[in-house]
Amino acid sequence: MVATLLRAGKPAEAERLLDQVHLQSSESKFQLGDLTINTYAFTSTLLISTYISLNDYSNAERVATDRVSWAEKRYGSVAFQVGGALSALANIERLQGKYGGAEPLYLRSLSIHRAVGFGDCLVGREVYTGLAETYLALKRLHEAEELLAPAIKACRDKYGVRGGNHAPLLNVYAVALENDGQPDEAAKAAGEADRVGSPDPRFEQEDRDLLRGRLLAAQGKFDESVSLCRKWIAIFEVPEGQESDRRLMLPLEECERILQSAGRDAEASEAGTRLKEIRTKYDVHF
Repeated sequence: MVATLLRAGKPAEAERLLDQVHLQSSESKFQLGDLTINTYAFTSTLLISTYISLNDYSNAERVATDRVSWAEKRYGSVAFQVGGALSALANIERLQGKYGGAEPLYLRSLSIHRAVGFGDCLVGREVYTGLAETYLALKRLHEAEELLAPAIKACRDKYGVRGGNHAPLLNVYAVALENDGQPDEAAKAAGEADRVGSPDPRFEQEDRDLLRGRLLAAQGKFDESVSLCRKWIAIFEVPEGQESDRRLMLPLEECERILQSAGRDAEASEAGTRLKEIRTKYDVHF
């Protein structure tokens, strides 16, 4: 029922149902690889994602903050569930350009991931890339490089050079090196990401451009930022077979968020309307 309400774009109703006492205390869980995932925690993540998709960051932040407290009380302050909730909260701060607030949340999440043995690039990917982006936005390039370089090496060692799990880290690393005036090393990192990441290297190139766009937006350079989103909208607007318009969701989402930050509400609404149409077409809601 909760998932049905979320797919219908009704997160408030879903939240009221999810927060019934018996669901919060339920022992329901499932396995995901080596991880045991609590169903309430997982569904809460979907709830947060739905609020974000509706640009309701206030409610997303409220729910994520509540889930941090819930996980601490249920599992203790150093538990994987707490690390996951902290990462979700940090992402909400980052997506709003509140990098100063995101940093301590990412740092605590990463510390927990490492303490419980899930600090590799597969499980901790979102924490590494989010924290590294935060360092870049705060102009602390060397800290981003020092965070990513050993994580990328460890990932290669664990999963193999062509495992692909380190491609997202490589994309952020490439942008960090580029901003640090190391174009040759940046090109090497970008080239490796293109080789080992998605089957279509354009997705890795898009990932780097959208990161550049968020960093430009953090500097108030909204025109340059939006141009990078629109670049990929134009690329993926060209039909490439059935369901190819799915590829427009990510750049449209970034464009909508940046335009809202810039106070360009009419343009943001246009991007949001198109994004909603595509999500509805493919029943994508999280």
